[in-house]
Amino acid sequence: VQGLLEKEEHEKAREYISSLSKGFSNKFYPVLSGNDTVDTLIKMKYPLLKEYKIDLKFAGNLDFLKDMEPIDICTIFANLLDNAIEACQKVQEDRYIQIEVKHGKYFHMICLKNPVSSEKKTALFKTEKKEKMLHGHGIGNIRRTLSGHGGNISYNRQEYIVVAQVIFYNQ
Repeated sequence: VQGLLEKEEHEKAREYISSLSKGFSNKFYPVLSGNDTVDTLIKMKYPLLKEYKIDLKFAGNLDFLKDMEPIDICTIFANLLDNAIEACQKVQEDRYIQIEVKHGKYFHMICLKNPVSSEKKTALFKTEKKEKMLHGHGIGNIRRTLSGHGGNISYNRQEYIVVAQVIFYNQ
């Protein structure tokens, strides 16, 4: 958007913003994370969650992210949610994304769980999309963003559930 505005292509900027807000409404959704950027992102993803019958469960508070730039928050959460939604689409039943936030003396942890298909246990982090060069960068983007904020991410698989753990260490 910034590039379009700098080139004074205002109409293209408006069209782009309009395309981002398709399916986005002013309805209230029952997620109050403690971070406006995350709440807005979830609100934007809500029509997709509803379309694929994915139940979103959220517990905890993300107010500790108040000093993080919105673009960094979006990089982390949009990629996590997109990966979880894509995995849920491949599951026949019991589709859910569970996000739990925990706080310790020296860290904050965000734990995201979602089911994965039983068919491909080994292909957990490989894109199955046709244009492979355009996909598969999300995890790397999350890692780079977190490293700039004293955090990291780990993934593990427990049977047919993927668990992503994002940890921010108190500085």
